[in-house]
Amino acid sequence: MNIIPVAMMILIFASYGHAADTKNKECLFNASQIEFFSSNKPNIVDYYRALQYCDVIDSDYTLFSDKGPLSTNDIQWITSNGQDVYPTIVDIKNGFIQVDNESGDGTTSSIQIVLLRNAKGEATVGYYHELRVPLLLGHEKADLSFYRLDKSCGKLVEVTHAVLPQITLTDFGTNEIEYQRLNFIKNAEFHHGIENAVLFYYELPRFGTRLIVNRTLTKSRLHTLMKSLPTDSTESEILKHYYNQIETDTIKLKWDKTRSLFVID
Repeated sequence: MNIIPVAMMILIFASYGHAADTKNKECLFNASQIEFFSSNKPNIVDYYRALQYCDVIDSDYTLFSDKGPLSTNDIQWITSNGQDVYPTIVDIKNGFIQVDNESGDGTTSSIQIVLLRNAKGEATVGYYHELRVPLLLGHEKADLSFYRLDKSCGKLVEVTHAVLPQITLTDFGTNEIEYQRLNFIKNAEFHHGIENAVLFYYELPRFGTRLIVNRTLTKSRLHTLMKSLPTDSTESEILKHYYNQIETDTIKLKWDKTRSLFVID
């Protein structure tokens, strides 16, 4: 349990609230914030608020608890924009937060935050924001980024390229050229999906440290579309070729605590 004096927590969180108004583009931490992150072992809630302070997390997703500022797992946490309350998971023990915002048309905006540490106990924070839509391919946004606090300059620095290996369609058994050939498919919903959907979406780890990378265009989705096309058509042949090239729909990445980065499992 991470118990921090209430006066200190109020001071730190008041600083976060002020930053949301001033739009702290450079994400510079003040002296009290740097001291807090240096002298304590901040938990996932502290880093969530740090990301919000840096305008990484939208101010609509303001995190509240029903029992004051102590960060314990028995607190009922909620996120709210002042009018709507969003379904929220706050797992301090495992360093994980998830917030889902579902609209009336079936579109869901979700965010996940995960706290990872290296062998020295130094923190890396992952932030993922996805937009799921009620269409064939399902995802129109899947943005994943990682951050570390540079205490020497008082900034939260993005380190995504240093942490995340470059994943391409080749890792799943296909390639970009084969994917572009799918544009010849005339099915309107499918064509819209190819033009607008992201290639991959992610699952940050709540338990353990494995990150999952998923293909948006899965074999099951391809199979559903193939059944709607004439079996002897050119479109069907294009889909069959692409389908047969796919080796996997998911890739697992594991957290290397020694090097502070993900590697393909």
